[in-house]
Amino acid sequence: MKYIVRCKYYGKNKQYNKQFCSDKEYRSYKKWITSQKGYSNFQFLKQSTETVDSIDVDRKVKKKSTKDYLYNKMILTKRDIKFESIVYCLIDNDEIVYVGVSKNLQTRIQSHIKDSDKKFDSWNILKRIPAKFKHSDVSEYESNYIKMFKPKYNKVHNKPIDRQV
Repeated sequence: MKYIVRCKYYGKNKQYNKQFCSDKEYRSYKKWITSQKGYSNFQFLKQSTETVDSIDVDRKVKKKSTKDYLYNKMILTKRDIKFESIVYCLIDNDEIVYVGVSKNLQTRIQSHIKDSDKKFDSWNILKRIPAKFKHSDVSEYESNYIKMFKPKYNKVHNKPIDRQV
């Protein structure tokens, strides 16, 4: 079982990716962390291995080095040609601020850099989606990530649900 643990530690937002072998281990960890000094506002979000991948924070790319990374290291190599769509995120101070999908990641990241509406300092690939998937499936992946991370720049998917009585 994989969980994302979101909490505040002395007022600062923290997020941990945890994997537990059993429910007992999960309950034990939950009891322990809620009793620790400085921790508050807990959210334990269960991850589905099909739709949500953890973010590799060590591999995130800084905004300043994006052009060099994209052109020199060629993020899309010949083996990646079978991948048509990529779900990516923009990150600001270790917080995901935008989730999007693109077939041409290089151009899309460059357009975000030129766009002054979104403030971010790095970006990361969340999921590579093979060409065999339909557009609706790709949109569902994007939507799942947006629901999970609730990025502030994804306004369309983050609208509150109006319930009629």
